[in-house]
Amino acid sequence: MSSSVASFPECSATCPRIAELEEENEELREELAVKDEKIERLRSKLRKYENPHQPSSQKRGTTKSKNRGDENDDGGSEDISSEEDGSSQEKLGDKNGGRGRKVGHKGETRQRSEPDRREAVLEDRCTNCGRELDDPDWTTTKIVEDIPDPGSVEAVEYEIGHYECECGEETVATHEDIPEKGNFGPNVLTQTTLLKFQERVPYGKIQDLFEDVYELKVSTNTLYNFTGRVADQLRPFYEQIREKVRRSEAVHCDETGISLEGENGWIWTTTTENEVLYNVREDRSQEALEYMLGENYHGAIICDGWTSYSAYSSNLQRCWSHLLNESEFTADKHQEAVPVDEELHRIYKDLKKFREEDPPPDKREKKRKKARKELEDLVNQDYENGEVQKLVNYIENGIDHWLTFVTNPEVEPTNNRAERSIRKIVTLRKIIGTVRNKRGRYILETIMTAIETWKARGQNPHNEMQKILRNS
Repeated sequence: MSSSVASFPECSATCPRIAELEEENEELREELAVKDEKIERLRSKLRKYENPHQPSSQKRGTTKSKNRGDENDDGGSEDISSEEDGSSQEKLGDKNGGRGRKVGHKGETRQRSEPDRREAVLEDRCTNCGRELDDPDWTTTKIVEDIPDPGSVEAVEYEIGHYECECGEETVATHEDIPEKGNFGPNVLTQTTLLKFQERVPYGKIQDLFEDVYELKVSTNTLYNFTGRVADQLRPFYEQIREKVRRSEAVHCDETGISLEGENGWIWTTTTENEVLYNVREDRSQEALEYMLGENYHGAIICDGWTSYSAYSSNLQRCWSHLLNESEFTADKHQEAVPVDEELHRIYKDLKKFREEDPPPDKREKKRKKARKELEDLVNQDYENGEVQKLVNYIENGIDHWLTFVTNPEVEPTNNRAERSIRKIVTLRKIIGTVRNKRGRYILETIMTAIETWKARGQNPHNEMQKILRNS
């Protein structure tokens, strides 16, 4: 009895403190809930910029700590460096933020041009005392390269001969500088088109340039019509490219979104070693592939995991660049994925080295079966983390298409060729904003196909466009 009476004052003293702590605890819980919500919003934003599909341009200045070799050295967007390269790049990044020449890259001096003409530079009198000078005691040479001074537009009036033959038909004389349509020559059309689609200059800037440099006054709508005329004359070349792509043994495919009259649209690229074909469409379905490749294309398609490719063809090569980016991204966040990532890099490096030996078909098939078994061993293990399981599911979903390149020498293991061609469209898309009508789609796909195909073939787009415009 006495003990309970003695403890009562103590309880009276502590009860208010307990209530105070409980109230404080509730306030902290509410604050924590608000912060958790804010953290989740920030993480959602961060996912847009930190994901396995992040373009290489946004990865500048980053370094890799893992020693993964140089297995992705075929021009892709991935940044997989050896430990030695990583440390050197980190030192370079400390100086210039990761930009500039690559470590180990040797500089190259520009080759001197042969002079088109020679001119003597002499003085009559001494610049110090004014005394008359004779011939120079010695000379030095210096080659200076410059472009001609711009001039005003040259307007030429052509007197065109018309002939009535005894057969009853009329013959009209032609000239390569006289366009079939309009009053502007091939140089104006070519310059407008290349400035717009190769140099990505807006029509308003081209308008200013023509007026300031050449004293040529044209409206932006007229400049747009110029590109339409060029597209009309390039369209037969576009169709030739599509036929060549359809006959190729392997193609690289990719697609990216583009605004069509304010609605979602897609621009597709189908690329070979010597051709780049673009097609602007409202859909991302297999009909786009049928339009570019035909209904019965039998070659291999190097692509990512978009379902339209597997719906169109079973002869696929899934891109290893995408796979290794996925595995690296997951391994950076979850330790359980590290062995999976390392095994994928080992398999890929081993297969690339094997291909370089140009083995016979029987050895290729044996190697393919062995590599498939290694991938299946990865897939059939148990994983606790959901993100790691997602990576494993990604491997499993493409299990029939990761190893086509092992048995087919014409197939590359990555889709980097298409990735490079689609980047040109991504850059242009940021400038043009939206394609406003079907005519604009036609112009965009036709001209970009011609320009990028000429580049892939090592040809000069200006010269090749001039040939077509003058011969049309």
